[in-house]
Amino acid sequence: MKPGAATERGARWWSHGLLVLLCLVAFWPAVNAGFSDFDDHGFLLETNHWRGLSPARLIDIFTTMRLGHYQPLTYLTHAVEYTLFGLNPAVFHVTNILLHCVSACLVARITTRVIELWRPQTLPLHAVCAGFIAAVLWAVHPLRAENVAWITERRDVLSGVLLLGAVLAYLHAPDRRAYRWTLALLALSLLSKAWGMTFFAVALLLDVCPLRRLPLQFWRWTRAEHRPVLIEKLPMLALGAVFGFIAARAVAEPSEDTVKTIADWGVVERICQACYGLVFYVRKTLLPFNLAALYELPRTAAPSEPRFALAIGLVCVAGTALLWAAIKGTSRGVAIFVGFALYTVVVSPVMGLTQAGIQLVADRYAYLSTIPLFMLIAGASIRTMEHSRARHLMALGGALTLAMLASPITRTYSERWSDTRALWEAAFAAGQDGPVLRNFYGRQLEKAKEFTKAEEAYRASLAVVPEYGDSWFGLGNALRSQRRLDEAFAAYESAARYMTNPVPAYVARGLMRVSDQLRPDLAVAEFAEAVRLTEEKGNPSRTGGAYLLLAAAYGESGDDARAVEWLKRAVEFDDTRERAAQHLRDLGVK
Repeated sequence: MKPGAATERGARWWSHGLLVLLCLVAFWPAVNAGFSDFDDHGFLLETNHWRGLSPARLIDIFTTMRLGHYQPLTYLTHAVEYTLFGLNPAVFHVTNILLHCVSACLVARITTRVIELWRPQTLPLHAVCAGFIAAVLWAVHPLRAENVAWITERRDVLSGVLLLGAVLAYLHAPDRRAYRWTLALLALSLLSKAWGMTFFAVALLLDVCPLRRLPLQFWRWTRAEHRPVLIEKLPMLALGAVFGFIAARAVAEPSEDTVKTIADWGVVERICQACYGLVFYVRKTLLPFNLAALYELPRTAAPSEPRFALAIGLVCVAGTALLWAAIKGTSRGVAIFVGFALYTVVVSPVMGLTQAGIQLVADRYAYLSTIPLFMLIAGASIRTMEHSRARHLMALGGALTLAMLASPITRTYSERWSDTRALWEAAFAAGQDGPVLRNFYGRQLEKAKEFTKAEEAYRASLAVVPEYGDSWFGLGNALRSQRRLDEAFAAYESAARYMTNPVPAYVARGLMRVSDQLRPDLAVAEFAEAVRLTEEKGNPSRTGGAYLLLAAAYGESGDDARAVEWLKRAVEFDDTRERAAQHLRDLGVK
């Protein structure tokens, strides 16, 4: 054993243990958060395709695209949890926290390895301490709360663990076994979420620094001595292309109006959004205050707006400065340039250049992308630690102090996910607003039976976007609950006209005709239209609700033969099988 190896190994294990402890303290409040009304219902509670490990369920898991995502490995972890513990949200939260703990340890190991390669003269103990500094500052940062405390973001923490594992394996290149591990872990990460589609670019940057397998001048990469390094990226590029294509297909599902076309969101708007995002994540890393669960995409974005003009200016100035530092050729300048380049590459799929979703930026997008920035901080601490033991302890103490100061903020943000209404109220308090946010808030007010306030929220949403179908639907619900039936029915008519998936609007209209006696004889037509639209879209939610309601409407009208026909269809779906089978038995049908 090399001199000092035991000390180094002991320091590494102690640092890992402390990292895990600090992560548990910061994120444990999320264990009692339950399922959030923000996407947890859509991804988990409103679909059954992941509940179990039977062959049929496994096929469903690996063939289903849900709400704009293809994440079979993520769903597989949920299937294991469900099989062992049932639909227990605490278990889901604990798994998220433990995965994040593993990621923190991997960040420490990666940083240590990078420093060993970048500065071989660095003492091993100093490299381990620098790894701990990067990991602890990243792991307990308040920006991590959304990824860890939100069950839906299992895809982030799971894909993150696997992608970090791929990076660590790649840093042992050109070892062929390590290279095979890199490809295997990358593929598994992509099956969890398509974060790693740009991994081939990450690998190229790592080849520049710290591996020194490629020169900074990319035009020299075509030389014969560099071709093997480029060729080994082809499998990574192929994996990225395949899963990038799958991700594009997922967000473009017919039932999901998530992708902005160039006509809807032009090139200038996308450049503004990308520059704003690049600055936003650095700013929130330095000043993690006023975080919000939703930063809503504005209707327009122009360079003349101060926030976008400032972002574009900062990106241009910072980019020029970093390029100049790299061109000067110093090891420090190259490392800083590569660090920020890695940040840009990792965040690039969600910068808005291919806009999908309702967000301008999102705290969760900083999860993996900002790791290189924390590694740069750790690299800077090496010089401090090399001067004296006192400065060594000062660097560690400073990192721990910052982590301790950040931990209560992180705990507060983690606790927010236990109350979706409080989540939106916190977003308003942070200065965020918009039609989608008002719609989400209206749903929580409606759930709390505060129907007058819910109506106000929906009307505020529609005042900004009159064609917002979901807000028309929510307004119909709020008005119906106040027994303003004619107004409610008119709101549902607008919802059916504007909603991407108008099935709920037709179901609501049919229920009003039956329950509220608004022409019960026309209920069959409403439910029949809901069924037609469900089948036209391929029934992506795999629900039998519309079939069961249509059967009930036929039964009420005295047409038992048609009722039996649709009850037999409802039996095919998990959510209506038991009730439909009971109705068939009541009708004497086997």
